[in-house]
Amino acid sequence: MKQVVLVGIGGFVGSVFRFVVVEWFGRWLIGFPAGTLVVNVTGSFVLGFLVSLNATPFAVPTEYRLFFGTGLLGAFTTFSAFSQESLGLASDGRWHAFAGNLFGSVAMGIAACIAGATLARVAAR
Repeated sequence: MKQVVLVGIGGFVGSVFRFVVVEWFGRWLIGFPAGTLVVNVTGSFVLGFLVSLNATPFAVPTEYRLFFGTGLLGAFTTFSAFSQESLGLASDGRWHAFAGNLFGSVAMGIAACIAGATLARVAAR
């Protein structure tokens, strides 16, 4: 039961934080889902960092992994929103924005995950 509560609280925090980030970026970059892009890249970096710490002497305790990884980051990063927004851009014929969103979320997300994992390995030395 404790694990479910940790994931639930983390999910609450992550979803609220996601809402705030998407709203803030939506005010500055109208017409492009920059908030979702920022959320996906940032979340990928942090999750890559946390997961990679488990292979070091600085392993993250299960409770923290559940709260941060499964709960907070699970609610913070949503590729379902990415998919829906990408479909909307394609449906509107906004192919440059579609390609930018696709490249930014996928390629930059993977690159950020690699960067987070690398930082974790360097920090563990």
